[in-house]
Amino acid sequence: NAFRGDLASREATLNIYDFVKLTDENIEHVFSGYEDGTMLINGYELPEDFDPKSRPWYKAAISQKDRTVRISYRDVNSGDWLFSTARAILDESGEIIGIVAIDLSNERLSEILKSSYKYETQTSYMINDKNLIMVHGKDRFLGEKLETVVEGLEKYEIKGEAGDFEYELNGEEKWAHYRRIDGTEFYSVTSINSKEVLCPLLNRSV
Repeated sequence: NAFRGDLASREATLNIYDFVKLTDENIEHVFSGYEDGTMLINGYELPEDFDPKSRPWYKAAISQKDRTVRISYRDVNSGDWLFSTARAILDESGEIIGIVAIDLSNERLSEILKSSYKYETQTSYMINDKNLIMVHGKDRFLGEKLETVVEGLEKYEIKGEAGDFEYELNGEEKWAHYRRIDGTEFYSVTSINSKEVLCPLLNRSV
């Protein structure tokens, strides 16, 4: 058990983390942090005063003891935004002894979303079921509620498996479609400037 002790078990745990990371090129970090302040992570230099219990992913996971949580947070060294999936580690009596987590970079996830773009003004991002922006190509929007970033969202309710809504951003009217990501509380949203769709149609009809 990596939490209780010996060097061999720690190395075995770190080897597992390395293997998990190798299975997906999009994974940035695989790690675990413990109640005693221990941190297990490969290839990462921790600050001298680092305490895993103070980190957003740790706090989020212990607040949902029996659930996997997903949050966006800033890397303690680089300041880059990361998208983390974390879950509490429990001992035999059901007490929390630590957290295990996997990080993906916001930049990489945004690039994946961009790979399917067909329009010049197309933008894709991810929100959770509270409309909090979790993944976005522009860092300044991360962690913000969608309705505080755009105008006109108040007449829509994003729920269910899929749907459409409209809003304004920087004076541009946007048409958006959302779809729930299977098995999660997250939605993938794709938006496009309405002019990019309407202008070719209007020109064709003249």
